Amino acid sequence: MKLYFYLTFLSALTFTLNGQVDTAFLDKDSKKCDRKDASSYRFISKKNKTFLVTDFYLSNKLKMTAVCTSTAPFTRDGLCTNYLENGGKLNEGNYISERKSGVWTWWVNNREDSLVGEFRKDGHVWVLNRGHYTELQSKKQFVVAEGMGQPTVVFLTGMADPQYYFLDVYPEIRKSTRIFAYDRSGLGNSEPINDARTVDTLAFDLHELLRKEKIYPPFVLVGHSMGGYIMRCFVSMYPAEVAGLIFIDPAVEVQFKRSKELRLGVDRTEFEKEYYSFLSATGRNQGFISEAKYIFDNDTTGYSTNGKIVRNLRIPVNIPVTLFASSQYDASVPYAKQDNEVRLDYFRDLKQSIPQIKLIETNKSGHYIYAQEPELVITEIKRMLEELRTNSR
Repeated sequence: MKLYFYLTFLSALTFTLNGQVDTAFLDKDSKKCDRKDASSYRFISKKNKTFLVTDFYLSNKLKMTAVCTSTAPFTRDGLCTNYLENGGKLNEGNYISERKSGVWTWWVNNREDSLVGEFRKDGHVWVLNRGHYTELQSKKQFVVAEGMGQPTVVFLTGMADPQYYFLDVYPEIRKSTRIFAYDRSGLGNSEPINDARTVDTLAFDLHELLRKEKIYPPFVLVGHSMGGYIMRCFVSMYPAEVAGLIFIDPAVEVQFKRSKELRLGVDRTEFEKEYYSFLSATGRNQGFISEAKYIFDNDTTGYSTNGKIVRNLRIPVNIPVTLFASSQYDASVPYAKQDNEVRLDYFRDLKQSIPQIKLIETNKSGHYIYAQEPELVITEIKRMLEELRTNSR
């Protein structure tokens, strides 16, 4: 206990040396009070134009950390994390001028379960979903497993997208079968894993998560954009476990190469700069950086690392496949029509080589078809489930 108090004292001294401007005792409502009425105490340190506020329980355990733009009045304006006295996180999210904003997570049972919600401008919270944590390589990974039945529908988002982007699709599908979704390493509520985040590794991670959660095949994989790459790796690695595939405007490995060939001179140079700029994007979270690294690192052959991984993979001919493709483009953007045709030509050629592909083109939505036309995707998932169940009787 003496050692712990000494370390806490050193921590307090560090605050002082780095510009501490205030300390206070707080009551159960986090209001300033006398020592005899206190249930916690607070350190405030100034950094540039903001303040870092750190609250401790009287047991010297961390209670809260928050970024503030003012301490009189107390105004949180940035990330805030609240802790239980046993050391587990209670909740975490952002404030804007002392109002909760954006996506928040509340943890219970020492981070085993959680509730994810989004605070809207009117102050109301929109519940996104409930989920829980499992581990990969000793890192907490957030997963959602809901509903009953088989096959299990597994959702995969595009590059750097959290799982709740599929929120509008979940409710209808979980009425008739089990669903599984997750935040990949470093995204949403999952902690970063430090190894290379190539799509074959991501496919292996998905398989490990399903195994840990005791969710057994067959699986219908539903993937958007880069999620399509992961699906192609997964079905190549575990073909006997996949009952069906639904691609939603999937990533195309020849996109950079063919779009670059469309351009000449300055246009080509600017196109390359824009593509490669994603490799050095600032202000992005670790999950974005880790996934972008292998999507935008196109070399002189015109293929990225992930593109090379998937380019020679073949989809089995014995499972149903649906591919949604957006034919919508912004006519005011130079080369937008030609770039879109690169994708559509690729999908149409794919249908010629894989006859069972059901190609559905839509001009009513852009890249995020499942968000703009969720009923279209829901109907097709239900149709495939019914087809699989009928054929298995």
